[in-house]
Amino acid sequence: MKLYKVYLACLFILAFASCGGGGSSDSEPSATPPVVTPPANEAPTAVVISTLSAPSSSEVVLDGSASVDDSAIDTFLWQQTEGDTVVLNDSASSIASFTAPTLAAGESTQLTFSLTVIDAEGESDTATVVVTVTNNEPVAVAPETLTGLATFDLVPLSATNALDYDNTIQAPIRGARVELLESNSVVQTTTTNASGEYRFESVAAPGNYTVRVRAELKKDDVAPTWDFTVVDNTNGQALYTMQANIDFTNDNSVLNLNAPSGWTGSSYTEPRVAGPFAILNSVYQALQTVVGVDEDVIFPALKLNWSVNNVAVSGNSSIGQIGTSFFDGSEIFLLGAANSDTDEYDDHVVIHEWGHYFEGQLSRSDSIGGLHSGGDLLDLRVALGEGFGNALSGMVTLDPFYRDSFGNAQANGFFINVEQANNNRGSYSEAAVQSILYDIFDDEQDTTEDTLSLGFGPIYEALIGQEVSTNAFTSIYTLMAAIKSQSPESESELNTLAESFNIVLNDDFGTGETNDGGDSRNLPIYKQLVVNGAPTEICSFSTNGTFNKLGNNQYLRFSINTNGNYQFTAIAQTSGDVDFSVYRQGQRLFTSEATGNESRSQTLASGEYVMEAYHFGNRSGANTADLCFDIAISTN
Repeated sequence: MKLYKVYLACLFILAFASCGGGGSSDSEPSATPPVVTPPANEAPTAVVISTLSAPSSSEVVLDGSASVDDSAIDTFLWQQTEGDTVVLNDSASSIASFTAPTLAAGESTQLTFSLTVIDAEGESDTATVVVTVTNNEPVAVAPETLTGLATFDLVPLSATNALDYDNTIQAPIRGARVELLESNSVVQTTTTNASGEYRFESVAAPGNYTVRVRAELKKDDVAPTWDFTVVDNTNGQALYTMQANIDFTNDNSVLNLNAPSGWTGSSYTEPRVAGPFAILNSVYQALQTVVGVDEDVIFPALKLNWSVNNVAVSGNSSIGQIGTSFFDGSEIFLLGAANSDTDEYDDHVVIHEWGHYFEGQLSRSDSIGGLHSGGDLLDLRVALGEGFGNALSGMVTLDPFYRDSFGNAQANGFFINVEQANNNRGSYSEAAVQSILYDIFDDEQDTTEDTLSLGFGPIYEALIGQEVSTNAFTSIYTLMAAIKSQSPESESELNTLAESFNIVLNDDFGTGETNDGGDSRNLPIYKQLVVNGAPTEICSFSTNGTFNKLGNNQYLRFSINTNGNYQFTAIAQTSGDVDFSVYRQGQRLFTSEATGNESRSQTLASGEYVMEAYHFGNRSGANTADLCFDIAISTN
């Protein structure tokens, strides 16, 4: 031992000193030297930092230089005991080093090392170091694709026009917006294709996602564009959706969604998720029919209001009291009350109402609306609108049978064959109008006069072109004149077809018409007013019903040659309430509706004008009467 050697050296020096110098023999003898016991050796202490962290691929230093001994450490020995094997540099020194393993992003590993220190006497101590190696760079996730199929329960109609739940099929939801959500935030949006398929690219996997299908057809980039939504009018016009969750991985990347009808055998006991998507399907068919002949069409936005609470009772639409399915000039409302009347699966009904939207937004409609049926003798404006709606539903579905289900368990219904006008033939008949238009469209020849198969194109071009700017009220006369302009080579056949329905085609005003609907007062269809001329007699009557029936409203036309102020008068020949309105190319300029007779001064620009005049009682349905009156116009 080292301290022990020091003590031996001291004893040697003391002994040497006592012998030298030649002292006398009689000198005092030397004192006995003290016995010194060397201290015991203490083992060294290995001192290290027990835990370390290091980045992937970095140089890591293992420092044992703080180790201590009661004299000095003779040997340092670094060794790896656990983990991925690395090469230790200077493993016999107090400070060693190594290069950390290379790890992928997000990975980590632990390496364990021991340091043994030994002194000259062979005493030793060992300490352990645990090194955690990590790669904290963002995980580079390979882009993955999430796909699926969106469908809805489509309930067809039976041969008796009832809903046939036993033959329900899962039909594709076409053209609908689909959203991909992560943590309730939309991260991607796509659209289902014509097969109902959707696809999201570059989706990080793994991950928890929600796929939400919206009852919405929307395309807003380049023409053609559209924006159709199905909303709940009894819930603040909330948009209908359906959604499902997916734990998305490379092995779980397909999510199919189906909207169920809610029918469980004998009644609706589950949510009727499919309803809005059935409506959307009808709209999809309609817009595709239009896009098929006009790829540049811009559809104005439209909301279709549907609810299971929508009943055939008029009142507050926000609680479902809509009365019937209808277009109000800006939005569509559809019935949905079970065991009464549901229209979501009645595709002809939905398309009929969409046809009114089309007329009002892309074409022109002068219809005053109101109740109607195929056997009614209608105001010619109403006959055109309703006949067009029915015909369009057949064109879009390629099915001439208009069907409507209703009743308990939706087990009742009726149909209309739009190709057959029965005995109601004339410009005042929606049945005649729908048959004429469908015969122009279809390829089948069901009568000897039905020799046309022009398709939808000429009808569409007529509706968005000449029909919009006609000076007359819109009617079968104006539309047929516009179709003849689109297909002049078919003029003779168009005339023949119209004549088979007792309609004479000469111009927009029905000039030369001989079909008076059973009352000569209906002809001519437009009575002529002459400025400063004699009064013109017209008669309003309710023989065929009120408000929108043939004879309630009479039409007049007049020309203004000079800008100026003009005086209008309408004097009843007997007691009654005369009212009238003046229009120019479909725009109502003014109405005179004082009680009794009318006298109205109005400034007008030069041009062609039309007027509708009526007895208020025949228009309102109260105090109906046959009332004749004289109308005149003069300069002021």
